[in-house]
Amino acid sequence: MERRPHSAALPGVGLRQPQVPDDRDHDCGVPCARSLVPGSVRGDVLRRARHHSLPLVARARRPWVVLAVTALAVGLGVSVVLYVEAARERDRAKRETAIASSINEFLSDDLFGRGNPFQSGSSSESLMDAIRQASPAIDRKFQNEPLVAAGLHHTIARALDNRTDYPNARQEYERAAILFRQTQGELSQDAVIVQLQRVTLEARSYEHGSLALAKSILAQQESLVSRLKNPRPEVGVWLASARGMVELIGNDAKGARDNFSSAVEQSERISSFDETARLTFRQRLAFSYIRLGDGPKAEQLLHELIPAFTRTVGAENPNVLRLHLNLAQAYMIQNKHAQAVQEANSVYPAFVARLGSDHELTMQLLTTRAQSEGSLGIWGDAIRDDLAIHDLAVRKQGPMSFFAVATLSDASLAMCRSGRYIDGAANARKAYDAATQGFGADAGVTGGMASTLAACLIGLGKLDGAGKLLAQIDIPAVAQLAGDPDWGAGVMLLQARIALAKGSYELARNDVQAVTPVFTRKDAEAYQKQTLQALNTELGKHPAR
Repeated sequence: MERRPHSAALPGVGLRQPQVPDDRDHDCGVPCARSLVPGSVRGDVLRRARHHSLPLVARARRPWVVLAVTALAVGLGVSVVLYVEAARERDRAKRETAIASSINEFLSDDLFGRGNPFQSGSSSESLMDAIRQASPAIDRKFQNEPLVAAGLHHTIARALDNRTDYPNARQEYERAAILFRQTQGELSQDAVIVQLQRVTLEARSYEHGSLALAKSILAQQESLVSRLKNPRPEVGVWLASARGMVELIGNDAKGARDNFSSAVEQSERISSFDETARLTFRQRLAFSYIRLGDGPKAEQLLHELIPAFTRTVGAENPNVLRLHLNLAQAYMIQNKHAQAVQEANSVYPAFVARLGSDHELTMQLLTTRAQSEGSLGIWGDAIRDDLAIHDLAVRKQGPMSFFAVATLSDASLAMCRSGRYIDGAANARKAYDAATQGFGADAGVTGGMASTLAACLIGLGKLDGAGKLLAQIDIPAVAQLAGDPDWGAGVMLLQARIALAKGSYELARNDVQAVTPVFTRKDAEAYQKQTLQALNTELGKHPAR
């Protein structure tokens, strides 16, 4: 499940320069014309006016002489102004050349130069390794240009964020924000944008406590935005995006949809806004429809987005690959499981090649495939995929992260449905306990783990324990998290199994009747259909009184 200033020297870096202080005479606004007339000229004119009696013709020409002198003074003044301005432009050009030279030196020596094993000390250092190692040199090389340093840190943060290297990305975001505030003040709008992008990172990292941290940072930035007299339009875009991601991960899919829609609309009114970022907001909007359970709407938006994004960045760009992941998810929630598996299989090699097996999006794709494999009854493949993601998630994000608990629970469900009740129940218990500790007893994710554990306990004949677990589930919360408005029917089907096993035939019959419309659909999950048929067969042996 899902959870973002430029330069020619380094794309994505905001090299906005501080304004050069104005050295001009503050009384006149420009150099005073009087001060530019040579003293000898002024004195000669005054002596002639005071001590000589000029002929009438000369006196008649005197205004023309005054005008000529005035014109000369103004001409000299303009010339000096132009000279000063030219000098300033020359100084700016020299400064910008020096900055560009420093950036090129940073790129060639500190960054790309690390490909030289004599400099890096390693024959296999990757570009991202080089970026991480080069980051500390930024503040030293650009100590006199803090905005340049801030922009570089910001660009590195975005790159690490997109690679789901969250610990290092956090450090870069924080350093960029600090430098922007030191240079531009407490209400630096650049710093606000950086922190709003970090909110998105924290929310979608799915790490223990990360959503609470995201909400805290968001509240701080909202307070700062409210104090801005003239906020730049892009501040509102990133604010809406951050709010949308927090609501999406916080299980408020409607709020997420509204905020992502707002981010799209605001960005479209800014002609200079980055097209890739704008399309990413549209992708998140489409995903919010998946979380709302509106598969057809999500599928429609994704079919429109894939060619648009492909024209912008290319067919195998990770942004386009993510759309194929979302399309597989849209198929899955519509119970088009064969299409979901086919879509996942077609792009999985590209995900591994471009992003790596432990990238967040690659893990999501494998999770989607595993869920659809389980729905198709391909238990072995589903268990294999889920356990592979679980191991990756534990190493990368910790045992209480969302991916770790969700995939362990999914693997457990596949085990129990295939008859491996003891192993399945043991893993389901681990997942449920981790979810309770990490997310709370009332969270949607914990309710999903409770349902899986209950299914395994029913298979082991532990009916009372299963019943207690099912009774405490917040069904609407889990349904929204799963993007399935009928998710609660699965809980009622489990309750029917408990009632039948206890001999409460009328209660079981009522539950079966309630879920029959869901599990007799053409696209209903095969295992649920079979369970419903088995219940009806058994209830047929006990006619209604």
